[in-house]
Amino acid sequence: MQLLEQARSLRVLAERYAQSLDLAGEFLQARGINRAAAVTSLLGVVTAENAAPEHEAYVGRLSIPYLTPAGVAQLRFRSLAGQEPKYLGVPGQSPTMFQVEALSAPGETIVITEGELDALVLYRECGIPAVGIPGAQVYQDHWWRAFNDFPRVVVMTDSDQAGKDLANKLASSIQQSKVVHLPDGMDVNDFYLAHGVDAIREKVLV
Repeated sequence: MQLLEQARSLRVLAERYAQSLDLAGEFLQARGINRAAAVTSLLGVVTAENAAPEHEAYVGRLSIPYLTPAGVAQLRFRSLAGQEPKYLGVPGQSPTMFQVEALSAPGETIVITEGELDALVLYRECGIPAVGIPGAQVYQDHWWRAFNDFPRVVVMTDSDQAGKDLANKLASSIQQSKVVHLPDGMDVNDFYLAHGVDAIREKVLV
């Protein structure tokens, strides 16, 4: 019951932050994420006026909710103006996958990306079911069961060492997975912006 109440409470906060989504308009446009996709994913912006007391450290950041049928499992916050670190999470949050609704999508293929926005771009902009895992240290060994119904699991992580570490961990954990390498210095979003939907789909479905 406590987890359900927390999920509902976080949903209320995510909806509050979503009312300030337009403050991230330029940021999202630069990443090829249209407003409809952002609204569907309940993205928002934390401001000095709408921040919950426990979220004051995230003012000026993009709010990224981990949506589930019960509510919001957790919130992560992405810098909009070059603040470091780029991503922040609330201490004590339980590890979970981003965009778990994609696990119920029809089809035989699902993609696992290293981050939330990469997964969002694949699913909302390219029509390719995808979940996001923010780092090898977050991945839980038992999560392989979530991919049992997919004959084909494609891993698309960043080309840096952290991305390679996650790709290796996923490949060893999920038997039917295939690692798709991106050009050096690129993540999924970079590749999408540079080459478009058709190139992304070719990378995934080839």
